[in-house]
Amino acid sequence: MRETMYQLYNELQDKYLAMEPVQKRQVKMVNFPYIRLEENGLMIFKATDELSPEQKLLTGC
Repeated sequence: MRETMYQLYNELQDKYLAMEPVQKRQVKMVNFPYIRLEENGLMIFKATDELSPEQKLLTGC
C-alpha cells in the first residue's frame, strides 16, 4: 500500500514540476505523508507520527 502511495506521489510531483509558473501558483505541491527509511536492510515507509525521536532527528522531521 505504501509503495503504491509513494509511486502516486512521485507521479504527482513530476506533473507539478512540469507545470508553468502561472499554473503552480494556482495549486499546492502535494506532500508525502510517509518517510522512507532503511530498517534491517529493508526499505520501509513510516508515517511521520510513527517515527521514533531518533528517527525524527535523522530525517529532519
